[in-house]
Amino acid sequence: APKVADKVVEASPGESVVSVAFDWPSPHLWSPADPHLYNADFTLSEGGERLDSLRTRFGFREVKAKGHRMYLNGKPIIFRRATAHPGGDFATEEEMKEGFARLRKDGIVALRVRWSEQERIAKAADEWG
Repeated sequence: APKVADKVVEASPGESVVSVAFDWPSPHLWSPADPHLYNADFTLSEGGERLDSLRTRFGFREVKAKGHRMYLNGKPIIFRRATAHPGGDFATEEEMKEGFARLRKDGIVALRVRWSEQERIAKAADEWG
């Protein structure tokens, strides 16, 4: 994948939050039909020594409400939703992938899940739409 930019940000002693901003002129927008994600890699170092690193995935999308309508990336969207029971509906990775394919086929774009499974399923939803 092409690299957008490298940026080094120095934190002052005692500073615990650092913000980083990039210009991204025309991002590939995420949608349920086209769940495009980017990777962001972060490295924490001190004196040239790597202390920690993190890779996170993210997508660009814009959600707006106008009156009684919702819009995703400027297009109207209807939030048809379902409830899943992880451990039953999505016990394995393959079952989750198949479940998301069925949900997409049925036009479901919102999913209610148990709190304990929220992070695992949110990551899968980002990946598979």
